[in-house]
Order: sequence, then structure tokens, then C-alpha cells
Amino acid sequence: MHTITTTGLIWQALNLLTWVIILDVIFTWVVYLGKMSSYHPIPKTLHSITSPLLDPIRKVLPAYRTGGLDLSPMILIMLLRVLQGVIGG
Repeated sequence: MHTITTTGLIWQALNLLTWVIILDVIFTWVVYLGKMSSYHPIPKTLHSITSPLLDPIRKVLPAYRTGGLDLSPMILIMLLRVLQGVIGG
């Protein structure tokens, strides 16, 4: 029998959030390329989940300072991985 711990649950939630961020990046490109509307429920939902976490990073490091490249998803994923390392798992 597998025991569920609070630490394990937090670690899995951070892992899930990492995948949500990756999916948000992918769907941002799909919308940008015109393959899907930005009003489609999938990109809207992903953006509503990730935007509150990415916006503070975007304020500190706007895309115009990095040659138009939005590095906030990569920075957030690195922070989540560091946090996972701190809590263990």
C-alpha cells in the first residue's frame, strides 16, 4: 500500500503546475500561428491558471529586455524545480 504524504502531494502539485506551464507555452504558439482561437477553452483555461504566476516575473523581466523572448515560463519552471528540490521527493 502506498502512503500519501503532504510533502509528496505538494511535490506532485508542483510537477503538475510545471506541465500546465509547458502546455500553456505550446498553446500560445498554436494560437499565435492561427491554428486555434484564443477564445478556445483550452488556451483560455491554461492562461487563467498560469498568468497570475507569470505576470510578476514579466513585470520584472519584460520581453523587450530579452530581445522579444518571454523567458518567464522558463524562469518559473526553474523556480518550481528548485522548490521541489528543497521539499524533497
